Amino acid sequence: MAVAVGKVHTSSSDVRINELSPTSDSGGVAWVELYHAGETAVNVAGWRLVGRSEEETFVLGTPLCQQSTVMRPQQHMVVQQQNQGIPTGCGFRFGFDQKGGHVALLDAAGKTMDATEWDIPLGDGSTWGRQPDGSGKFQRVELPTPGEANADPPAIQTNGRAYGTGQVCKFSSLDVESFNVPEVAAEVSNALRLDEMSGLAPSIVTPGVLWVHEDDDDAILYALSSSFPFPGRLVGEITLDVKAEDLEDIATAKCPDGLTECIWVADTGDNCARDTISETYRGRRAPNCSLRRSSVVWAIQEPQLHLKTARPMLFGASLEDEERKMWAFQFTLEGGEKLDFESLLVKPDGSQFFLIERTRLCCPAVFASPNVTASAPGTVLSMELSLIAELSNPPDAQLSGADFHPDGMEFIASTPREGVYVYRLQEPFDFSTAGLPLFVTWAPAAPQLEGIAYVRPFEDRPPGLWMASESDVGRVAPPLTFLACPADG
Repeated sequence: MAVAVGKVHTSSSDVRINELSPTSDSGGVAWVELYHAGETAVNVAGWRLVGRSEEETFVLGTPLCQQSTVMRPQQHMVVQQQNQGIPTGCGFRFGFDQKGGHVALLDAAGKTMDATEWDIPLGDGSTWGRQPDGSGKFQRVELPTPGEANADPPAIQTNGRAYGTGQVCKFSSLDVESFNVPEVAAEVSNALRLDEMSGLAPSIVTPGVLWVHEDDDDAILYALSSSFPFPGRLVGEITLDVKAEDLEDIATAKCPDGLTECIWVADTGDNCARDTISETYRGRRAPNCSLRRSSVVWAIQEPQLHLKTARPMLFGASLEDEERKMWAFQFTLEGGEKLDFESLLVKPDGSQFFLIERTRLCCPAVFASPNVTASAPGTVLSMELSLIAELSNPPDAQLSGADFHPDGMEFIASTPREGVYVYRLQEPFDFSTAGLPLFVTWAPAAPQLEGIAYVRPFEDRPPGLWMASESDVGRVAPPLTFLACPADG
């Protein structure tokens, strides 16, 4: 959503600065996107990007870099800040301040082709870009699109109110009495493969799609349509070339390189750890079972699905033959503790992930990864997660899924059968500042809630929540439920 307009200086050049991302507070790399608005190809070899001074200069077309400098009409070109994911010398070594800055594009002769400056804060996840491409005024953009067209998703009219980009329901500021019971938006097709639907996350790349998975060891991600005319229908799947043990939750956010969008998947379930602690707490004998040696969180580049031409299929369109970036973060816990994690949360800029355990009957522990920004695609990192907080849990309930609000000031959490709760945070993404859980709603149509996610502003739904459930005994298909945000949210 455009919220402010800044200065822009242009010449007659058809190649222009189109979008840029500053260096984020959490370590995300900066980038600049160029756009060719002309009708004939242009070679930008020898052109320069200049920051606040001539010392902050990067020359396009370094011989060691593989990126072509010939721009075709309507082509986007992304130039990154130097990081571990690209060859040395192929990225600029200066950064852009989130609070304000300047960047210029000069041709090989030193003539200024384009320039822009901004003096409004650009938080993690927002960029400075033209809308529309190549010709519009620069504005703050809440949905970054490196290498793709800049566009505000259209506002959605519902109940006499228009919802647009940047409006995600803030449940911690609402009165519980204003909520309705969630509605069943769809019953999921192909229930034989999705009868234990677990994690759920809205696609960033393809609006109208929800990514889900089974609560088991099948390393398959399923794409469900959330839109008419085929809500709940399976439209695609990704088979990961990995060995999984127990997938528990899923999220969508930036990839660790800060450029592309990723699906983040937590292979973190450990029923043995959960049962051992539970039985020991009750004074009973621990079960005879095997604990996991380690767990892993994957980040997989999200593919583009073409829903306008795809028709719903019994098994969905297989996407395993497509090349995509992938990261693996294998972890253990401080002190060698073994826990069962069923809730994965990721910062929108992809710099850090968090896991909430479902092992103990009191005070769910929150563990955090180190900063994973700028790790190269294909990276397999081993790390130790740190205990950063213990939450107050809902009455007689454990957490089965969770999701961050985009601004990081609250997160929503599901319990299997005791409803949905929201935790308010005093500082963005800081679990140590979490308050008591606030009741949001029951979900009587959901036999066992396992996944939950905020409706994002780029979806064709009003603000609210998506909820995924396992199917009930004797029920053919698990329900996909939706809770609309009240009019005052």
